[in-house]
Amino acid sequence: MSTRHQVLRLRVQIRAEADDEGDGGFLFNKQTAAICACNGTAWTVVQRLRRGGEADDFAVALVAAYDVTAAQARKDVLALIKELRSLDMLEAR
Repeated sequence: MSTRHQVLRLRVQIRAEADDEGDGGFLFNKQTAAICACNGTAWTVVQRLRRGGEADDFAVALVAAYDVTAAQARKDVLALIKELRSLDMLEAR
């Protein structure tokens, strides 16, 4: 499934909790008990997934927050989206 022009959002049953350092965290699916640990980069995307948005918007946020190219940011975002979909943590509209 393409992520182009899809609004992606965390499912309502997903609990997101920051780690003690505040630069990462974890996601927990309350229905399936799946857990996803997130580093700082992934956590930046997760914060935006809570509100919903498109993959390109998430990549722009990574470019703004980290020393990373737009191409690398998009690749990282798409990899995270793929992982979260495999854990049934995302919904798309």
